[in-house]
Amino acid sequence: MKKELSILCVEDVPADIIRLNHALREGGMSFCSKRVDTQEAFVHELEHNPPDVILSDHGLPAFEGFMALTIAREKCPEVPFIFVTGKLGEQIAIETLKNGATDYVLKSNLTKLAPTIQRALREAEERAAKQQALQFGGSENFYRQLVECSPDAVIVIDNDDGLAFANPAAVKLLGAKDAAELAGKRAAEIFHSDPPDPAVDQAREQRNEQPFAPFVEQRISRPDGTVCDVEVSATPVAFQGRPAMVFTVHDISPGKSAQAAEELRRSEELKTTILKMVPDATLLIDHEGKIQEWNRAAQRIFGYSREQVMGRFVDDLIIPAPLLEVYRDGVANFLINGVGSLLNRPIELTLRRADGSEFQAELAITRVGTAAEEPQACTVLIHDITGRKQQGGTGVA
Repeated sequence: MKKELSILCVEDVPADIIRLNHALREGGMSFCSKRVDTQEAFVHELEHNPPDVILSDHGLPAFEGFMALTIAREKCPEVPFIFVTGKLGEQIAIETLKNGATDYVLKSNLTKLAPTIQRALREAEERAAKQQALQFGGSENFYRQLVECSPDAVIVIDNDDGLAFANPAAVKLLGAKDAAELAGKRAAEIFHSDPPDPAVDQAREQRNEQPFAPFVEQRISRPDGTVCDVEVSATPVAFQGRPAMVFTVHDISPGKSAQAAEELRRSEELKTTILKMVPDATLLIDHEGKIQEWNRAAQRIFGYSREQVMGRFVDDLIIPAPLLEVYRDGVANFLINGVGSLLNRPIELTLRRADGSEFQAELAITRVGTAAEEPQACTVLIHDITGRKQQGGTGVA
């Protein structure tokens, strides 16, 4: 999966885009998004800037969701199309999937959005890999090399529900010494039976209906009796001249999540250490102008503790009363449009300390985030230039 995803959103409510972007960032995704709400704009983006994922509301006043789905399936059928909507009855949900949508997520449960997109992208990659293999004329050697090098486990279950093949990743995931240790095992011994085997049952049901079954969450058993949480997709194949099913297994066990959490923890520790060491005041201000971060230098320069300022409007704390109107106009323009006169250039400004005294400072304001549609947060670096001014130095105005 590439570093930054391009997401095209068919949505007529800008505030909902903010919620979607927030949910995706909370889910750890790196992306840029663009909103369209007309058929003309949608078609233009598909033709000139094809996205990695399409998110669409279901019932726009001027552009109905099923129309967007039809156009997308025609112009870029390989791109995952996910409905993100306020409500969806059972019958409409079924029709949505039958008409070619990859999945759907309710706006009332956006925590599912990032995992749904990640799963959809994995399915798309899997389909692309299999299609590429077919384009090589069904070369057994090529396909075997592809499977042997796959980072995901690949398990072939024959028509009698016995394990016929396991690639190196599968051997490792199942905790076996080698593939021979797994030979002859039954599907029921691998795919956990409590709760019932959704992957195996789905594969059996769809064996003769479709070439690819979407990923489903599943538990698998190892020879030592331990279990592992995974996502499994099933595809019918001919293996050694007989009908079989190939299962692609992606590890989503807590160990994987723990590793990601540890990396995040270390990143946060590094950020905290840097903030403590920076000699200039460093503030993080959200799109409403409220303080979200306040480092030690800010405490020293302004005389407010971190506990005193968190969640409060920054202008109420550090801006002298005569400058409030000018300051608010500049920051409001920046936060709404991202192109204000304060952005990405140093400016000089008189600021106020907790005791009411004023001093000259140099500010640098930088946008945080990449989604152009979302009201932006910003970081503010503040350097006390009182000494420089007293010595007759000049700054950027």
